[in-house]
Amino acid sequence: KQPSHDERGTRTKTSVPDSFAFVMEEEDKAFTETPLTIKEALEGENAAQWTAAMIEEMEAHRDNATWKKERILSSNHRRCVGSKWVFKVKRNERGGIERYKARLVALGYLQKRGRDFNETFAPVLQTSLLRSLFALGTEEDWEMIHLDVKTAFLNGDIDVELNIKLPDGSIHRLNKGVYGIK
Repeated sequence: KQPSHDERGTRTKTSVPDSFAFVMEEEDKAFTETPLTIKEALEGENAAQWTAAMIEEMEAHRDNATWKKERILSSNHRRCVGSKWVFKVKRNERGGIERYKARLVALGYLQKRGRDFNETFAPVLQTSLLRSLFALGTEEDWEMIHLDVKTAFLNGDIDVELNIKLPDGSIHRLNKGVYGIK
């Protein structure tokens, strides 16, 4: 039963159709198994999986040279963006857990246009062009290969001087884009 409000604003109980019960249970389950903080991730029953996911993410940043290793000692630098961990349970087509995904994301909403960035750019492919390519490939009997680059976003160079404050408090100079950066 889900609470609702009657005409006077008093909370009342209403019933949920049985057809929605399964969906709600799955959404509740997914919500409760996805941590919102590092503390929840590292102290929960799936701590080993979340730790492995965080290590994988940090290795991707290291491999892509996302930031310079030397630390910036002053946090008073005017172009410093905070960061946080975001966790997600990725599921397969049958609803089973495929993998645990942790992303280090920048708090890009704090960036100011003209100071921290000049323009935003996201290389995307228009659906009509993709359909045309598939049609041409089918007509010409081309072999089609699909690639999914897990860290594609981390390959983008940035053209402004910008620092990132990692969740551990260290501040580094960014070389490449981080999820959330404008």
